[in-house]
Amino acid sequence: TARLLLLWGLALIGGIVVLITQTPLIGWAARPLVIYGPVERVDAIVVLGGGVRYDGELQDATQRRLIYALRLFLKGYAPVVILTGGNPENPALSEAEQMERVALELGFSSRNFIVETKAKRTSEQARAVARIARDRQLTSVILVTSPTHSYRALRTFKKAGVQAIPGTID
Repeated sequence: TARLLLLWGLALIGGIVVLITQTPLIGWAARPLVIYGPVERVDAIVVLGGGVRYDGELQDATQRRLIYALRLFLKGYAPVVILTGGNPENPALSEAEQMERVALELGFSSRNFIVETKAKRTSEQARAVARIARDRQLTSVILVTSPTHSYRALRTFKKAGVQAIPGTID
């Protein structure tokens, strides 16, 4: 009977996992982690890397973040874009450098970007951007990241002393 109870418990847990991850409930469950807000003119747009593939191409999350940030830049929300992200798996292919490469291929100028290539985690990115902001007298940024990463990222940047507003991708 203990074995039967264990099997029923595992089946119930499995059913709950499937229900949450394979239905619209995932959006509902993740809603407290998502912070949207109106974007406004700031000193810089910050793009957090979301990974690169082994061949150096941007993973989907990074690509979506970059495109959204470039659209904000073209609309005049900031005069500069800070690309941040190292690569813990292959330091020779930093996320930030690969984002810049794609932006240059799209016709943007390198003078539009500040590229930070060392930070591998959100907390490191926040501290690196805080240093860049202090050095360049940048006081406010739009922080571009994925929806479920927005809550944690904004808190981390605030803790590092960066005044960031959400640039959460829809």
